[in-house]
Amino acid sequence: MKRLSGLALTLLAAAWAAAAPPKPMITGLKSPESVCVGLGGKIYVTEIGEFGKDGDGRVAVIENGKAVTYVDGMDDPKGIAHYQGFLFVADKNRVWRIDPKGKKTEFANAKAFPIEPLFLNDIHVDPESGVIFVSDSGDLKGKGGAVYRIDPKGKVATVVNAENFKEINTPNGLHLDGQSHLLMADFGTGVLYRIKLANKEIE
Repeated sequence: MKRLSGLALTLLAAAWAAAAPPKPMITGLKSPESVCVGLGGKIYVTEIGEFGKDGDGRVAVIENGKAVTYVDGMDDPKGIAHYQGFLFVADKNRVWRIDPKGKKTEFANAKAFPIEPLFLNDIHVDPESGVIFVSDSGDLKGKGGAVYRIDPKGKVATVVNAENFKEINTPNGLHLDGQSHLLMADFGTGVLYRIKLANKEIE
């Protein structure tokens, strides 16, 4: 196999750098936060809108190359997940469930949580049981952070918070690691944790 010369490699790299950037799939989204694939392979995106302004957030569905409002009237929707035809969205201090027709209902409101959430962020659904995990990033300064578990009936329980895990700071991204462990990315400290759900052991 013939090797490229140094000059050829340099020219190839220059050509690569000069190539046009990829064409955007969608433009014009207002503070998009999370994305998931739902029924029929459609793509859904949460848009925060103006951060901190209630009522201007939405979930958009991508159709024919455009972002079309699927559900509006949200506050600061962030994490979104799909499970058995429903979408679940973490929105400030509540979790919404959206049916296949685009109707939203409160699946877990602020009062359903052991402590009223400050900044619900990411959301992950166990594809086998339908149990939902949602992170509360707290005050974004290291206080009030927690991770919650919500059963299919909407009952909320604490997985971790400052009482049982003093190192928690600003929990964000979540993902199950098998059926026994939950991965948690802490935005505030830059640490990835692995939580054993049975006894809350953390590594």
